[in-house]
Amino acid sequence: RSERMARFGSIEELRDNLDLMIGRRPPLILLLERAPGQREERYVHLFSGPVEVSAAAAPWQPPASSDASDLEARVRALEEEVGALRAKIEALGG
Repeated sequence: RSERMARFGSIEELRDNLDLMIGRRPPLILLLERAPGQREERYVHLFSGPVEVSAAAAPWQPPASSDASDLEARVRALEEEVGALRAKIEALGG
């Protein structure tokens, strides 16, 4: 993906450039710890100041209420709301 901004001859050249940015004082980027199941290294820029690394590196977690019955209830409620909104639109002449 980096070719949109800069062309690197090899992965080693890219890593060398990343290492230079990490080694600057103050550093421009930060290497994040590898999360479980993650293949590639991840970096975060520090151009906007310090970042909360735990939030940036946290793996995606499904919502706590992700079991099927909760999902079905939410879908039913949304369908009812859409039906009510459609009825209001039709009543307005749309």
